[in-house]
Amino acid sequence: MEPVLTLPQELPDLTLGWGVLSWCSEFLRQPDGPDAGTPWRFTPEQVKFVLHWYAVDDTGRFIANRGVFRRSKGHGKSPVIASLALAELCGPVRFSHFDNTQAVGRPVPAAWVQLAGVSEKQTVNTMSMVTGMVAESPILTEYGLDVGLTRIYTANGGRLEPITASAPSAEGARPTAAFPDETHWWTSSNGGHKLDQVIRRNLGKSRDGAARMLETTNAHAVGLDSVAERSFKAYQQILSGEAHSARILYDSREAPPDIDLSDLVQLREALAVTYGDSHWMDLDRLIEEVLDPATPPNDSRRFYLNQIAEADDALFAAYEWASCLDTTKVVADKDAVTLGFDGSRGRVRGKPDAT
Repeated sequence: MEPVLTLPQELPDLTLGWGVLSWCSEFLRQPDGPDAGTPWRFTPEQVKFVLHWYAVDDTGRFIANRGVFRRSKGHGKSPVIASLALAELCGPVRFSHFDNTQAVGRPVPAAWVQLAGVSEKQTVNTMSMVTGMVAESPILTEYGLDVGLTRIYTANGGRLEPITASAPSAEGARPTAAFPDETHWWTSSNGGHKLDQVIRRNLGKSRDGAARMLETTNAHAVGLDSVAERSFKAYQQILSGEAHSARILYDSREAPPDIDLSDLVQLREALAVTYGDSHWMDLDRLIEEVLDPATPPNDSRRFYLNQIAEADDALFAAYEWASCLDTTKVVADKDAVTLGFDGSRGRVRGKPDAT
């Protein structure tokens, strides 16, 4: 069983990623678990993503100006983002020059890094990873870090901070990097759309044009119009050739379609390929969660198999609608087409009905 992958599997020719990986292993520490305090290490899968995220062209310009890192629940998205946020704060993340065929990076002067969420609670997890990665690390003295519970400052005027949809200072900031987290929850009703737009505008003011955003998400629910869904649609437009100027790096690893959740052998194989080298995940525990009657099947597909699925109250699942296709039926030009349904002329309990 092979996973569905969106990231190019060949490594980029030119990238600042090697320098970023080296810097992270030197200055960051494993924030939790049995290896807490040891040098931070990315998994091979994460290494490939970092190399692509920091890929540049032959002029030193980033290949992607924004990215999406979509993974299953428990994959380790927060530690990855925490490590890259600290790299953006102090590490060699901007193009300096070429050394033969190797792209060489430099730090950002007075970097301004934002961890974004629609609520303060949403940013707490990643911020705790950040503080754990710098504890008892040489980064504290090397870069003069002043570490607080909700902010980190550097000796050269840099800062790393969480930002939420309710933050009055969101508009007008000049971040050099932003990391929107769990964008599958970012909607119009909770301020997610507005926050996303503000961050984009602020990044667009970058003088060197290298300020970027990297969002993390689980597979989104179709039809909620979340920021994650909007980003996926933008990526689809790039693939179809509709959006020629957009530069989005979209990295997803998901189970093959049409997995039977009731087939234990098939389910285990699907979870194994979806989680890849996230060796800390207990597949038996995940199987129990999927089989729990209280877990909606679409939630299992989205959060554990990383498959985009309809909301639980959707009338049809995508595969059910697709099964209605009859290739033997052909509608000719000017044929009459009718639609029959039981609709409503008014409102139901004060709310518009499905019609």
